[in-house]
Amino acid sequence: MWLTRVKQFTQTSIWRFTLMFTGVVLIVCSATLSLVYHLTIGEQRRELHQRVHLASQGFVDLTKAESITAEDLLNAIEERLEDDRTLFLVLGHAGGVTGKIRHFPASFATFPRSNYVTVEHISSRGKRRSEVVVGSQVDTPFGPLIVGFYEGKQAQLEQRYFRASALVLIATVLISLVAGFIYNRRVLARVTAMTQQLQNIQSGELKQRLALTPHEDEFDLLSEHINQMLDEIDGLVESIRGVTDNIAHDLRTPLSRMRISIESQLQQQTDEESWLLPLLEEIDHIIATFDAMLELARLEKGSLDDQRQPCDLDKICRDAIELMEPIAEDKLQLHYLAPENGNHAVKTVMGSPHLLFRAVYNLLDNAVRYTPAGGKVTLQLTGNSIIVSDNGPGIPAEHHEQVFQRLTRLDASRHSKGFGLGLAIVQAIVKLHHGQIDLADNQPGLKVEITF
Repeated sequence: MWLTRVKQFTQTSIWRFTLMFTGVVLIVCSATLSLVYHLTIGEQRRELHQRVHLASQGFVDLTKAESITAEDLLNAIEERLEDDRTLFLVLGHAGGVTGKIRHFPASFATFPRSNYVTVEHISSRGKRRSEVVVGSQVDTPFGPLIVGFYEGKQAQLEQRYFRASALVLIATVLISLVAGFIYNRRVLARVTAMTQQLQNIQSGELKQRLALTPHEDEFDLLSEHINQMLDEIDGLVESIRGVTDNIAHDLRTPLSRMRISIESQLQQQTDEESWLLPLLEEIDHIIATFDAMLELARLEKGSLDDQRQPCDLDKICRDAIELMEPIAEDKLQLHYLAPENGNHAVKTVMGSPHLLFRAVYNLLDNAVRYTPAGGKVTLQLTGNSIIVSDNGPGIPAEHHEQVFQRLTRLDASRHSKGFGLGLAIVQAIVKLHHGQIDLADNQPGLKVEITF
């Protein structure tokens, strides 16, 4: 379950935008920090290398003089060391090493290049310590000369800068992802709520509308347009239903008159007038269809608030089975599975016992009608759920929603005569009682469950 939620969460456009925005912010912050480094610490490094280059060039010019001696060079080194405490000078000659280190460092770059080298030197108090020196090695007639400057706190400053930069980038990524996560969760919750409402509307609750918020954002704008579209669709559906109901109501009267005339003719029937019987049956079928359509219209527009009473589901199921047994006994097995003794689950529903009986009886009638001879039909009451199952041809899953529509008959699975209104009437009754009806495969057959 949680893998599905994570997959759904990470596939949203908001989350992809968050990742893209985080990447852009990371690039911008990195470029900004690089620019700051180049203009501050980098500039200090370049200035330090430039000082090494100028000092080294000075000693190169000094050693090129014809009158210069080794003693003059040593005196010049001592004078420079006295004037600038940050200067690092070491001369390697035949007599040894001149400077504040014991061994001549051999890892400095040759002038005009310069590099960083960690050297161990002796302070004025005679203490040894290691420090980073930026310097170059200058070849003189008197031996190699190291010219450099102590880096001081440059390395610590650079290290702190990199640490701070890394923390800033990590904090930027975390803040962007957390903000995106919160925003994505809010948007996903809003989309999920809209999707649930649209699914309810799709399942038949055409009066439901999408909720609006005071924010008046793009979701509210979309919801408003969808609500307007639903209002128009609802108006068209009501108009079509009104037309069909008016047609059924207007045609029912002349058909009834026609039936009365045919019955009067049948009372004086001769062998030549036997064709009137099939005609009478067809008229009865049409009148019954119109009656069912008008009843469905009343159920869809009706309300039970004024006539609700406690309805014993067990008694309703037993009455439906008792009425259906004579019809089914010569064709199939009809069973009723009552709740077990001591079961204290809910078995009473507030509503109309007549309509609830009609719903249960319609389901049993459908099951008995479409189950082949020798089959089995079972009515089961479990708590506040009524289940009717059979082992007939069943209904394909892709047609489960379609069979609740008016005048719908599936020729692939229903060969007997019918109005195509039975399940629509059952659904209308169940909705009046705030219940839910679901179809499922009984393997083989159909299972219909009503839950109140």
